Amino acid sequence: MPQLVFLHGPGAGACADAFHHQRRHFPKSVAPTLPGHLDGSRCPDVTRYMEWVRGWLWAQGLKGDLVLIGYTLGASIAVQYGLDYPDEVKGPSPRGTRHAPRAPTRCGCAPRRTRRSTKSGWRISGMP
Repeated sequence: MPQLVFLHGPGAGACADAFHHQRRHFPKSVAPTLPGHLDGSRCPDVTRYMEWVRGWLWAQGLKGDLVLIGYTLGASIAVQYGLDYPDEVKGPSPRGTRHAPRAPTRCGCAPRRTRRSTKSGWRISGMP
């Protein structure tokens, strides 16, 4: 059975408690409180948060069959985790993200990324 992992964002309820009702409905689900939310230092970028989440999950014995459910920052972490560790993720479920994920680091084929303004917002060259 897939393991549900809830990942919060930086806004209202910026901790694991933001998923109180979801965790009651899915009692085997988990939701870490990210570094720098409530206490500690924030991570400098999404990649560092993603690696922190992976370490936290592994410490819980959760190494695969993950369904990552996140909003804003949590959604960005879920998308990046799925790109970097596809064998561990059953599926990400991002909500409300504008994160432009970087290419997976393991394949060594990162596209060149440049920003240019368009009518619809920001676009990252080389990304779908």
